[in-house]
Amino acid sequence: MVFNLSHKTALITGAGSGTGIGFASAKFLSAMGAKVFITGKSDRIIDRAKELNCPYFIADLTVEAEVLKLIELVDKEFGQLDVLINNAGMTSVIDKVGIESGSIENTTHAGFIAAIERNLVSAFLVTKESLYLLKKSKSPRVIMITSITGPVWP
Repeated sequence: MVFNLSHKTALITGAGSGTGIGFASAKFLSAMGAKVFITGKSDRIIDRAKELNCPYFIADLTVEAEVLKLIELVDKEFGQLDVLINNAGMTSVIDKVGIESGSIENTTHAGFIAAIERNLVSAFLVTKESLYLLKKSKSPRVIMITSITGPVWP
């Protein structure tokens, strides 16, 4: 074992893809002994939770009420938080609200706002609402990850 994290807890957002950075981070932390809690926007997260035998929550992290529920569940599960990995968000390749990938000329206002919500607002909300749990840790860590390489699932 590279690190002994058996006394640590972690929340990883954007862990729904079986080949993504979020799930890889959760697998690594779990393998090092950390208790992990994962979240994703679609029911794919259920399969990831089964693989890791860990708690999960399906949430749209751009919605404050869903973030509040997530953090409430993490609090009930762990009582504190040592590591927060904000990994949720990317550029949509599914044109639901307007083009948001490509040149600025082709990016719609709605697409731009959706990208900001998904990539920045979600990380802000999760971090803000997690602070009281992170403050209970002797060495809290917040890790911010962003990627634009995969599709956004509706």
